[in-house]
Amino acid sequence: MVRADTPKAKLRATPVSVVETKIWKCPKCARRFKRKSGLSTHFKKHSVGKLPEDIAPSASKGKTLPKIEKKRKGCVREQMKKARQKGSSAKTRVRDIEMMKTGVKAYEDALKSGETSQEYEMRTGITKQKISGWRQSIKNKESK
Repeated sequence: MVRADTPKAKLRATPVSVVETKIWKCPKCARRFKRKSGLSTHFKKHSVGKLPEDIAPSASKGKTLPKIEKKRKGCVREQMKKARQKGSSAKTRVRDIEMMKTGVKAYEDALKSGETSQEYEMRTGITKQKISGWRQSIKNKESK
């Protein structure tokens, strides 16, 4: 029994994608695969030799191939040049070993005076992890 004031359920069609997800088609049995490596492995099971060299991605009837953008790999020198021009994003990065040593000493003095690491961080903005990294850098520099 359906009440007159209750709305009826509406059926909605599931949207179907028009882009082909399995773009590699077996030339022998027409089975489709997402990757060429999967097709190559499958093709060996037909025992007719290697996969043809001229095979290309294809789409099923009514579907289109996805737009594949090739990743542009620049020369290593260009990438390094670009990175050097960009520089470090950290404006207050400490690279001087002497500054690191004074920072570690100030942190140790604060701990000796009874200050906790959280209080030191709130006061200076330098974390316990940063001090640990500085200690590691100092150790590495002194061992060389």
